[in-house]
Amino acid sequence: MIEDTGVQEKEETAAESLSTRRSSSCSSSSGSGGGGDVELGGEVVGWSSYDDDAEQRLLWETKIVVRICLFEGDNGSIDQVPDVYVSVSRHEYLYQTVFEKVIPLWRHVLPSSASRTPWLECGMLPLKWDLPCGVLHDLHCGGNDDGCSSNSIWTVVAHFSNFPSTILTPFDVKESLRNHVFHSMKEASHVRMGSASRIMNMSHAAQDALWHAIRQGSYDEYVKVYSTLGFESHDGILAAVERVPVRIIVCRGAALKMNTSYEDVYISSRSMNDGSVKDCVYDIARAWMMMKKHKTIAVKNEESGMTGVQIQVGGIDMHGTEPLSYLWRTMHAPDGFLYIYVY
Repeated sequence: MIEDTGVQEKEETAAESLSTRRSSSCSSSSGSGGGGDVELGGEVVGWSSYDDDAEQRLLWETKIVVRICLFEGDNGSIDQVPDVYVSVSRHEYLYQTVFEKVIPLWRHVLPSSASRTPWLECGMLPLKWDLPCGVLHDLHCGGNDDGCSSNSIWTVVAHFSNFPSTILTPFDVKESLRNHVFHSMKEASHVRMGSASRIMNMSHAAQDALWHAIRQGSYDEYVKVYSTLGFESHDGILAAVERVPVRIIVCRGAALKMNTSYEDVYISSRSMNDGSVKDCVYDIARAWMMMKKHKTIAVKNEESGMTGVQIQVGGIDMHGTEPLSYLWRTMHAPDGFLYIYVY
């Protein structure tokens, strides 16, 4: 069993710090457009005044404690297998973590017929392998009060047989995840810069270093490589974002409950103009929810925002007035996309 003494308290502090900073920076925002200023301590400042590097670092350092249990049917030993606790950055990929840190501890108990590629499950629903850990956690646990809240340990079951091919796309942990991330980076680069050449021209050494940083959840290593790709202006600040690469995830209810399916979820990659996050995602979310007849959504109100719809980025509730460009600069995932969770 892997135990991180005090890790949960430390990581909850990081998460609370990030949430507090965002709440204070958003609660006084003026207007519904993308360029509104905010008032902090009596001084009016613009969105661009915030320290993007510090904001990004906080999100990278916000971690989730995950309890990994081996499915009883895949235990080839007569003894009970201890659960494994791992601390995972919101930007890491849970399948990669399980493959590298958990499976080596279980090799002696897995039967010879066990698949080399695990699949993970929460609440009897397989977890998608191509979403960052933080996004998975929000999708399956956001808003729950049943022991799977943002401040509790997340329990996930690992399987090594009966792969659910009707729900998940077959994959190889070593290659599929890496290929997916770099493909997403190319998409995001094309949205922002009109070309994917910065990613396509990366050396093999640079790709290896970047992937290693993502696997380890290391912000410093990631920035060291990412800063060499030419996305920054001459003063070291990320170039202005006019088109924002986003992945919008719309879910019926605050989280996927036990025995539900991915029919309750809509995931869409988009290239969007800058603007307030509510204006950018509301029509998309509303159209899908109304089509599915999941719930009635109140008409958008420019003063109070959206009633009946909640927006989260990085596990943090949004007020709706935050500019997409600001959110992208401070909260985009390592694959270059800003993940927006709507429910």
